[in-house]
Amino acid sequence: MSAEDGAMRVALLLVRFAAAVVGDDRYREQWEADVVGALEPGMSPLGATAMLFA
Repeated sequence: MSAEDGAMRVALLLVRFAAAVVGDDRYREQWEADVVGALEPGMSPLGATAMLFA
């Protein structure tokens, strides 16, 4: 597993945990899309996750 794959797994885990705390699947869907979309311009998935909760 590459570092990028590991970062993606951690970022998605954090997003899913946060959405479970909030209790709304709409947040999970949007946040997952934001994390996955961050890979396209070359951002770190963890950086994208940090921006979601800043």
